[in-house]
Amino acid sequence: MRTLFFCTLLAITSAYSAWSQDVAVMSYGPYYEAVNRAELCISEFKYAEALHVYDSIFLVFPKHKVRDLYNAALCAIHCKQPHKAQRWIMEQIVQGISIKTLNANILKQQPSEFWRVIEQSYDSLQFVAHKAFDVWRRFKSEIDEMNSKEQAAATDDTLDRNAYYSLLYTHTQRLYQLIDSFGVPPVPVFGSGQHLPASMMVRHFDLRHRFKNGEFDTLMPPFCNMDLHQYDIEAQLIDAIRSGNIDPYVVYSYVSPIDASSFFGNRALYQVNIDLKTRTVILEKNKNMNIAAENMHRKRFYLPPEEDALKKDVMIVLYYNQDLYPFEEHIRADSLINYSKAIYDQLPTNEQHRLLLKYMEVHDNVKAEHFERLRKRIHPSGEQRNYFYDMLSLKDFKLPGGGYVVSEKPLL
Repeated sequence: MRTLFFCTLLAITSAYSAWSQDVAVMSYGPYYEAVNRAELCISEFKYAEALHVYDSIFLVFPKHKVRDLYNAALCAIHCKQPHKAQRWIMEQIVQGISIKTLNANILKQQPSEFWRVIEQSYDSLQFVAHKAFDVWRRFKSEIDEMNSKEQAAATDDTLDRNAYYSLLYTHTQRLYQLIDSFGVPPVPVFGSGQHLPASMMVRHFDLRHRFKNGEFDTLMPPFCNMDLHQYDIEAQLIDAIRSGNIDPYVVYSYVSPIDASSFFGNRALYQVNIDLKTRTVILEKNKNMNIAAENMHRKRFYLPPEEDALKKDVMIVLYYNQDLYPFEEHIRADSLINYSKAIYDQLPTNEQHRLLLKYMEVHDNVKAEHFERLRKRIHPSGEQRNYFYDMLSLKDFKLPGGGYVVSEKPLL
């Protein structure tokens, strides 16, 4: 156990040394491409192939993202290599992850000895994690206060909007200076998975978006005095992605509410069209959206194309597809609440709202029952794990999905 702990600690210390120094200025583009290949293997239940990819890239690249470590650990368990899973769980703890959050079904099924090794090292691993906070710890209260001021200003109807945008710009300057001096925090200082405060970053990108769209008169104050090219946090974050210092999906979550066309439901890149009458599920491109442009946008953030994201989407794999969608159960659910398009269209607005809530409730129940039926069809015996076991185990993984909306055409 001590050997595993010290080997893990040595590897992690080396990674943090690389994190802080960036001497080689290694590009992590190949790392993200390899992770995408591993995740595609997982979506096809090829856990051994995915594990091989993770093994290979973790040897070459010293900085590993929490989600990648988590998925790699699950692959190792599926492949009967618990020592690797233990090492990668320990590395997650060093990156600020609480052991209490590691509650996937397959992890819960591991013997007490598996967890004893990790728990005995837990305090030491957490100490390493807290050390990674040291540089940013002194600025956390300052940034939290900035965030609170922005939240209050955003909801203050009495505050002039120009004053609000001036506040955002002042805070943008400060954040830029901190990142320029100390880099992006190597651990999530501001909550689960957040290296920087998410709401604050979204507001920053909202300001950038409005400038890009020409919503401000840049010849008049305060906007004539704002230079977002000089304080370009987006460029800083993309550079942090390239050098492996932050997860691309974390940064994309800051930008996507503003810039990514797939964020808003009515502008989704794809649509899952379900027709209960013909019993068909068809995944179609949104003809009104430029998917090639969206993929170029994703590429700037070292993300795979939207097509790959859809292949990895757990609900597409396990539910919204022709082979598995429970058509008859959905038809019965509609009948249970007397739902049809004709009836819905004739109702007054308040009654439509009530019926829609019932519709959502019964269809959520159908979805839950679908996965429960899959679970009951699982009968692992010894070393044998059948198809349905592999399918349901996919829900344990953390795979980034695609941008799509679901449209269901009722039977009547």
